[in-house]
Amino acid sequence: MRLDVEPKGDIYQVSYPAFRTDIKHEVDIFEDLGIGYGYKNIQTRLVPSMTLGNARPEEKLSNMLRSAMLGLGFTEIMSLLLESEERQFNKHLLEPGDKHVSVENPKTLEQKVIRTHLRTGIMEAFQKNRRKTVPQKIFEIGNIIHIDNQKETGTSEFRHIVFAIIGPEAGFAEGRAVMDSILHEMQRTVSYQSENHPSFNEGRCAQISGENNTWGILGEIHPQILINFGLAFPVVLGELRLMQII
Repeated sequence: MRLDVEPKGDIYQVSYPAFRTDIKHEVDIFEDLGIGYGYKNIQTRLVPSMTLGNARPEEKLSNMLRSAMLGLGFTEIMSLLLESEERQFNKHLLEPGDKHVSVENPKTLEQKVIRTHLRTGIMEAFQKNRRKTVPQKIFEIGNIIHIDNQKETGTSEFRHIVFAIIGPEAGFAEGRAVMDSILHEMQRTVSYQSENHPSFNEGRCAQISGENNTWGILGEIHPQILINFGLAFPVVLGELRLMQII
């Protein structure tokens, strides 16, 4: 196979000719060994520990809610994990604070911070579809990250679901019906408490709390945020924390 091998204790140092540009990793050496020895000569045997593949708990829950949201007439989107400070905070009338992770040397300012909520992707989807027929109903299931000095990695990661409806008649009552449907599918009991949040209209926003550390927010988006994203119709939006992953 034109490979030079030099034993060094329990380790073998392998050298290969310069024209072998296909060798990038040690797995390529193993492949050459298999070819040279002959795959037909390798005896097959079971691995020492047998396991069965299974979906992670957050994926099982996400798939169940995905089916429910599709049944309610929503369309799913997938947005980027990295955003700019303006899109993540300023456009939502939020102060950046110190709970988000920033990339020290980003390739672009548009991908500088790791998202701490999922609302930006939904609003930008509405912005791109602003010339389409309303009402529009969109949802997303994804992860968000907060700085947490108590964790080994310095961060906590959560799985969230966010949904929003845009249209001339979109309001809190319609959003409450969708949120109650999600909670019913999850079999969770929660309470709604009035909340003053800068991203939502005063008196038209509620915080959700309940068993299993359930947290969420639901309300009608502030008019200034609609202007920031170039939207001409009201938006009701709800975001719910499904579980902590890490």
